[in-house]
Parts: sequence; C-alpha cells; structure tokens
Amino acid sequence: MHERLVRPPLRTEVRVSELPYLLPLVEHGASGRPYLVVAVDHTGGDLTVYDQQGTALDEETVAGEGYPIHKASGAQTPGYGDPEPRVEEQRHRNIAALADRLTELADEHRCEPVFVIGEIRSRSDLVEALPQRIKEVSMQLQTGSRGEGSDRERTGEHIEQALAQQRLTEMDETAERYRAGAGTGLAVEGLSEVTAALRQRRVDMLILGDLGDVTVLVGDDPSLVAADSGALSEMGSGSERIHRADEALPFAAVTSGAAMLRMDERLTPADGVAALLRY
Repeated sequence: MHERLVRPPLRTEVRVSELPYLLPLVEHGASGRPYLVVAVDHTGGDLTVYDQQGTALDEETVAGEGYPIHKASGAQTPGYGDPEPRVEEQRHRNIAALADRLTELADEHRCEPVFVIGEIRSRSDLVEALPQRIKEVSMQLQTGSRGEGSDRERTGEHIEQALAQQRLTEMDETAERYRAGAGTGLAVEGLSEVTAALRQRRVDMLILGDLGDVTVLVGDDPSLVAADSGALSEMGSGSERIHRADEALPFAAVTSGAAMLRMDERLTPADGVAALLRY
C-alpha cells in the first residue's frame, strides 16, 4: 500500500515490529479527508474528487444544455428582442446544476474542503448557490481556470498550501477543544488515562506528542492497550506483549475508529499523549 505524504520525514527510520508504524502517516500524511476541486465558468464546471492521498476518485463534467451561452452582438436588431435575459437565465441554470452535483459528490465522499477555481463571477455565484454546510468548507482559489491553458501545477501548489494551512488550523482547534474539555471528563492525558479510554473505545481523537521510547502492554486484541498488566487482567486478556507506545497507541486508535493528530508545541500533554473523548 502506498501513501502520499505532504512532506517527507526528516530522517529514515527502520522498525521491526509486529505492529505497523503509523506515526509518520499521522505526522506527514494528507489531511485525512477526501477533498473536491471544481473548475467553473458560465457554461458549467469540471468536478474532481480526491482521496486523502491526493488520488483522483471521481472526475466528471456538468455542462448546460440550453442556449444561448454568449450574448449575441447586434442586440438592437428589430424582431429578435434582447438576448441578455435569456443568457443570464441559462447561466444561472448552469450554475444551479453544477451546485447540485457538487453537493451530491461532497456529501457522498464527505469532502472537506471544496476548492473552487475559475471565473471570478462564476466562482462567487457557485459558492452562493451551495447549501450552508458545503459553503462553510468551500475555499475560492485565486488561481487556475477551466481552460486547457490553465496552470495546473501552480493550482496544485496552492491546494497543497491550503491543505497544509488546514492542518495548522486543525491543531489550533484541537488544542482549544482539549483545554475546554480538561477537567470535564471529555479530555484526558497521560498513558494510564489514554490507554483506559482506548480500551473502552471512548477516544474520539488521539493526540500524539513526543512519546519517546516509552512502552505499553498490548493484550489479545490490538485495542487492548494498558500502562500496567493489572488493567489487561481485568479485561480478561490471556496474554500481554510489550510494544512501543508510538506503535501500539495509533494502531489501537485505528481499530476503534478514532481520529489521530500529531501535535506540536501547542500542547505538551503528560507522557506525550492525550485524547478527546466521545463521552
């Protein structure tokens, strides 16, 4: 399995273990969510859904079928009337059809964010036509167009920068959530508290700081992690193996469906690990 990283790890590290080493993917991987790019003009748009690693999953075009698309010259010609209202009506229909399909794809693939490129007016009109939930995760980029001459490389660079900024924003929001939840039972720190929450499948997001070389115990099931053997015995585990915490904890989080975030100096939890809880 190949994963696309936002940036390469600073150094090469070789591990030999029964458990996969997921920390580099958490730290250097993509946003963790599919995202969508739409190139729009007055005739319609091109939609591309990308997975978490930046691989295209779905590509399609939404184009208006009505005419006229362009305003006719010589609009004052007797007997033909003013074509401008018809042009604007068709343009709005094209934008509405594109907004509907974009919403369907964004909901189906749970895309976040949605990048909008293309004509300035068409970009603004498209975003305005989207439902609020999609509008809130939409981002207009001041680069790129729908035409063949569009600088796709430059557009890709802007998207990567936006995704990197999203990761920083996510760290800010997570740190804020953690501070708000501390003392309320919805945020815990330290190996003992976090491993207990993982065993109970209560972890919504695992926050990984500097774990160093610390180890934990893993039971019969990968989700059974503990700071001491007594906790595993209480769970009825018939075995216990010693593993590095930076391998065992992320793997336990994956088995329970928890999200993960590699945290920088915004938070320095006890033992280098913390968690936001579901309840």
